[in-house]
Amino acid sequence: MKVPGIPFDPGKHPQGPLAPTAIVLHRTYGAFGKDGYRSAYAIGKNGRAGVGIGFHFLVGKNAGQVVQFYDTATEAAHAKGANSWAVGIEFDGVNEDVLTDWQVDQAAWIIAAVCDAHRIPRIYTTAGVRRRVAGCLPHALVPGSDHTDAVTVADWNRIAAHWTGAATPATTEEDAMTPQQRDEVVGRLDEAIGLLRSIHPAVAQIQTGVMDPVAGVRTMVVQLLGQAHTAADPTQVAQAIAQALPDDLARQVADELAARLAA
Repeated sequence: MKVPGIPFDPGKHPQGPLAPTAIVLHRTYGAFGKDGYRSAYAIGKNGRAGVGIGFHFLVGKNAGQVVQFYDTATEAAHAKGANSWAVGIEFDGVNEDVLTDWQVDQAAWIIAAVCDAHRIPRIYTTAGVRRRVAGCLPHALVPGSDHTDAVTVADWNRIAAHWTGAATPATTEEDAMTPQQRDEVVGRLDEAIGLLRSIHPAVAQIQTGVMDPVAGVRTMVVQLLGQAHTAADPTQVAQAIAQALPDDLARQVADELAARLAA
């Protein structure tokens, strides 16, 4: 997609089709402008030193400084290890720079549009081992990369404040899972997927696009909890729990299910 209201200046190095499940947030460590080899704009559009790198969006510090170089359904070479599954947004500045109000406003608009178009959770994971995540992440968390650029949690919270009731706070070091905890969660998820495969057709309907992912996950919650709950009316209890499930979390569950069932 091309984000409405964002100027589009097509980059010269598209890498093929993309179905993004995440957004990588970068810092340019350079200057915004349309001239000079160090210009982030020139790099985003033309690549650098004969190498076809690029990124989807660039947001400068000052009003009017924003551009999209690639459609979000087109892969761009912005982050080794994430190009095949993530959109890239570059913010002019270095890690220590606080995002300007202009950058925050543009980030909120762009991230919301991209997440909604591609059903990406509006969450920001910043801690733990380098890995693939569903949602937003800093370049510093991309697997296979040695870059350390990132948008701070404080700035993410300023971005998220634009979305009333739609954003999840950034995952910080204090609540990040250890690799052992993550392995345990993955193991339990595999067990749950095996159960879902055997008891409910909603998984297949989500995979084939017959059923909306949010509705599908809620249906599965009702099915599973309705069987397990010991209340007098277990179905009613399960339905109440399912309806309380946030849409973003339901989409994340659906995305994880699809990825694991396709493996």
